[in-house]
Amino acid sequence: MTVVASFRKIRELIDRSLLPGALRTSTELVVSDDGKMVRRRVPFSDVDAEEVQSRIIVAEKLPEDHRYQNLMRIFSTVGSVKSIRTCYPQGIDISAGKSSRIEMLFANKLHAFVEYGTVEDAEKAVCHLDCYPVVLWHLSSI
Repeated sequence: MTVVASFRKIRELIDRSLLPGALRTSTELVVSDDGKMVRRRVPFSDVDAEEVQSRIIVAEKLPEDHRYQNLMRIFSTVGSVKSIRTCYPQGIDISAGKSSRIEMLFANKLHAFVEYGTVEDAEKAVCHLDCYPVVLWHLSSI
């Protein structure tokens, strides 16, 4: 419950003492009797994670106008976009040895993770958005 309560949007929307009651109304979550623990009713499996990753593409060389609305206009031409997360260059120390492969690939580049509603839409994006100077590939292929 502490993790859920720490999310900025949750803190803005609801008083922490009301959170367990609000989460109990969910059909997807189970809240403990004492209101301190919350979990998914059906655990998130490796198969679920793979399915989500197969719907996400990585876009590099974004246009100069990389505001959310502009990226949504570009990427939604091939299918239903669930989310776009634009990531700005970060200064990470790859010599520390704790960086993941994805961090090493993207830490110093402006890029976006675009999640489509279906695997087919993500595949269409990779194949058909070549009219934009954007480099695209599936997250699952990294």
